[in-house]
Amino acid sequence: MPERKSEKKPVEKKMKIQWRRHKTATIGTILVAIVATLLVVIGVFSLKESPDMGYVFLIAGVVLYCAVGYDIYRMYGY
Repeated sequence: MPERKSEKKPVEKKMKIQWRRHKTATIGTILVAIVATLLVVIGVFSLKESPDMGYVFLIAGVVLYCAVGYDIYRMYGY
């Protein structure tokens, strides 16, 4: 009998939104990303009026961006 070699093609990992696994978590992540964007924009515009509050908004937005990045890494493994 001739030997059969099973040739496996390398599987490319594509980042797709996996709605079946992470329905509410994905929606929550998108909402938190929107809130983080708003905080950063508000922080940039409020730096002129009161620098202290501007930095507070900027830091809060950056922290939320880090949380969104970690959540995407945790959900999708990339």
